[in-house]
Amino acid sequence: MLIKTDPKIADFAADLHLGKYDDKLEQLKGEFDRAIRNRQAAISLQEIAEGDRVEITAKMTPKFLTGVTGTVIQRDGDYFHVKVDQDHPNLVAAKRTRHVVGIPVECVSKIEA
Repeated sequence: MLIKTDPKIADFAADLHLGKYDDKLEQLKGEFDRAIRNRQAAISLQEIAEGDRVEITAKMTPKFLTGVTGTVIQRDGDYFHVKVDQDHPNLVAAKRTRHVVGIPVECVSKIEA
């Protein structure tokens, strides 16, 4: 496990477990969540290209988009324009009529063929 094998992470995790950061837990959670999302976005930008199949993996608004799959048709800065699969159960249940949605890069994962 990474936490046990990396001394820097292990020391921080031990301090966290002992309550050293109890007064900062929400702030730490927010900062770590943001840092992880930013890193995932950077990785996504390198790995995902037009024509790739993706799944919307982050919590989105509207909520029914989470889990929906589709094909990237364009990249526009920090967003992918995704042609969603109209037969996905989430879209059928929501009676979704829009075929292309703009999704932040950190909110999609590439579906390996």
